[in-house]
Amino acid sequence: MEKKNFDQNRIILAVFSVLAVFLLIYVVTVTTGIDRASDSTLRNFEGGWSDIDGRSYDIADVRANYDGVAPIVMKKLPVNVKDSDCLCFESYNINLDVYIDGQKVYSFASEENITGWGYGTAYHTVGLSSDMSGRTVQIRFDRSNLKLKSKRGHIENMYLGGAVTYVYKVMRSNLATVVSAGLILFFGLVFLLISFVISDNERLPFDVGALGLTSIILGSWLLVLSTVFQLISGHIYIIRCLDRFLVLIAGVPLICFFNSLTYKKSRIYPLIEFWVNIFTIILILVLRFGFGIDMMHTFQRVLVFFFAQIIILTIVMFVRHELYCRANGISSGLKFYYVGIGAFIFFAITDFSIYFYKRLFGNSYGMLTSIGTFVLFPVVLVQFIRWWTKDRQVIERERFTNRALQYALSSDSPDESIRLMLEFMGEELKCKRVIVFEDAHNGRYHGRYAWFDKSLGKRSIDLLYVPYKGVVENILEVYRENGNRYVIEDVESFKDTKQSVYNLLATYRISNLVAKPLEVDGEVTGILLLLDMPDDLINEAASVADLTSYFLSQLILRRDDQKRMRLYTYNDSLSGAQNRRAYDEFVRERLDLASSFGYLICTISNLEEISDKGGFEAGDAVIEDMVAILSEVFGKENVYRMAGSRFVAFGFETDETYFYDDVARFERNSKEKGINVSLGVVYCINGAKDIGIVVKRANEKMKEAIGAASQMY
Repeated sequence: MEKKNFDQNRIILAVFSVLAVFLLIYVVTVTTGIDRASDSTLRNFEGGWSDIDGRSYDIADVRANYDGVAPIVMKKLPVNVKDSDCLCFESYNINLDVYIDGQKVYSFASEENITGWGYGTAYHTVGLSSDMSGRTVQIRFDRSNLKLKSKRGHIENMYLGGAVTYVYKVMRSNLATVVSAGLILFFGLVFLLISFVISDNERLPFDVGALGLTSIILGSWLLVLSTVFQLISGHIYIIRCLDRFLVLIAGVPLICFFNSLTYKKSRIYPLIEFWVNIFTIILILVLRFGFGIDMMHTFQRVLVFFFAQIIILTIVMFVRHELYCRANGISSGLKFYYVGIGAFIFFAITDFSIYFYKRLFGNSYGMLTSIGTFVLFPVVLVQFIRWWTKDRQVIERERFTNRALQYALSSDSPDESIRLMLEFMGEELKCKRVIVFEDAHNGRYHGRYAWFDKSLGKRSIDLLYVPYKGVVENILEVYRENGNRYVIEDVESFKDTKQSVYNLLATYRISNLVAKPLEVDGEVTGILLLLDMPDDLINEAASVADLTSYFLSQLILRRDDQKRMRLYTYNDSLSGAQNRRAYDEFVRERLDLASSFGYLICTISNLEEISDKGGFEAGDAVIEDMVAILSEVFGKENVYRMAGSRFVAFGFETDETYFYDDVARFERNSKEKGINVSLGVVYCINGAKDIGIVVKRANEKMKEAIGAASQMY
């Protein structure tokens, strides 16, 4: 049935995937047609420009000041210019002025920024009107930094049409880079989130946080390269600075990621990369502000050095990794990673080569780096998914551990939490019995907690025990010899080798067993036994026992701590009797006033005399004797030391005669010990509406007894 449902789910998923792909193709096809229709309203305006000597040019071929002259180019506007039209174009590191029939209508001059006078790419829209139809447009431009001789300062991608349409066109032309950069950012955020969500990052196959940070930096840099942010926001110089500096901080997380893939991880590589990154940034800033060298002149060379050292460091790391693996006869496990990393480096180098000569290839740099990243990411994702799903049993054990932890924390009572955990383990592993034995420090391990399958009915373990000698010591010995594992899959196999263990198991008709010592601070305090489970779950039960034994040990430790804390909080430190706080809580929360009960309050009349004669030690001994006598008669759980020499005891006999017999026995035993007591006794045959009245009456009787005793002496 489960397999049938699984097949149905796969069919539904496949059909849904096909429909989703067709829908995506349809949307792209339709919207592409609409986009092309809107592009037709833009007129290409690059060709047909001429200089003052009458020579014709495409404006993209004109370079600013390369020969020391600021070029002036001109061209007539069409006769059908509309009021909504603009002259739209992008410039690269130039200052420019636009004239219509000799009248300046637009001007742009670069401003000095952190990187120098360069700004990279800037988008311009020069507003036109219908009365400019047929007029001559002139553009004069020179380099943004006249000191730097370069072939790069120029204008390109010039159109005549609506500004909004032009913006859409530029965004569509950069759409592939933007989408790829966005996906890289998305993957980076996912991996970074994974690194924060998973507390034990040592379990991960690589440094997920470093990969996430690298992806976020590279994705952000590729978005900056696409110039879409500048087009939308209009911030030219902020984008320029990000363009120059973002990539220079990607080295450290990238090397941390590569380093995490190796077996012999070394801190030296990230440290080297950190200082190289710092040196690179300081170098480019010193050249800029110390020597006045524009980053247009230095950035390419610094970038070559930056990526060269990353490649060299990466090669050194992986060569060292391969040598280590060969020396130890183990697989490197990086075959697929090498494909992804190699593709990433190849495309990145190609992309930067295009970047240096981008005027020959158009404004598409960053695209190949995106492709390289997309080759690397599937490899990383596949390896990550393989790790994630490698061992379903491990995942199931973690789920089991989490559930067990929930049970461990589900109650304030450790005893209740332990019982819930045993029940959960028994039901999950289909055991017949789950038992915890604890060391009684008398040569035996007594049954303390147990869960039984419903088919066995309710059973008591009060008298259940296993001897240490011959049984527990054998379990511990075999457990350590087998690498911290004790599993009996066939009881009959123990018949001739471990007779004492076999006899015990055969007596209770146990077919198989998993045992796990429970340790606190390295000392074995108990044994967890999982009994009679299906054969195919025995190994799983052994793993579960390993996982849950820690929680059980901690719960037992917590239980003992609570007992000690309760003893300190609710018991008198001298006599061990319950104190006034315990009395108040009992009266307030647990005393059944509707049932009959007896109330006794007493004080030691001669305590001061005993202390004067024998010292405080003698007085303390009398108090301890008093508690012992009261506990023997009324039960330790019903005796309270209120203050000094005053005590209270409850009697819950259903017959008044029995209660007063206990009172008489108490007086007799006290007298035999040489303790003079004055007491007040009240028996409530039908219970009481107000315990205060009972206490008041008992106090009055005690005072009468004290008065009578003082007159007697």
